[in-house]
Amino acid sequence: MGRPLRGTLMPKLAEMWFDLYIYERDFEVGKAIAENIVYAIDTCYKTIIIMTDEFVKSEWCAYELQMALVKGMDYIIPVKLGEVDDKSMSRLYKFLNKTHVYNEWTDDEAGQVLFWLKLKRTLQKPVAHQPIARIENEHEMIGLLDR
Repeated sequence: MGRPLRGTLMPKLAEMWFDLYIYERDFEVGKAIAENIVYAIDTCYKTIIIMTDEFVKSEWCAYELQMALVKGMDYIIPVKLGEVDDKSMSRLYKFLNKTHVYNEWTDDEAGQVLFWLKLKRTLQKPVAHQPIARIENEHEMIGLLDR
């Protein structure tokens, strides 16, 4: 991992009270890497995909992305860390690149303020709400839709 990730992103997220699942610290020794990845994605509220040239070249990172996509596109937060060479991207990364709005890391101070505001807003859990009406069967639902 590069300097912005280790030196800035991870400490700042921890400071904002987000639990991080970090492979060096949290992967269970003796368990298959694939099993650790699936467990991490299943137990996390969101998955931040840090797009770098190194990430798109890694088979394990591609597996992480595939497993996160299985959970659902709403659970993925793509972050671009520098320029990523399109030539090294697989079709899966190109799909993510075309279908998701990225939060882009910048060394610019004003850009970092915007980056953190966007990331914090994206990571916040939605507020649970009460249903407007309790529907006992599909006939009631059809009646509500006809109103």
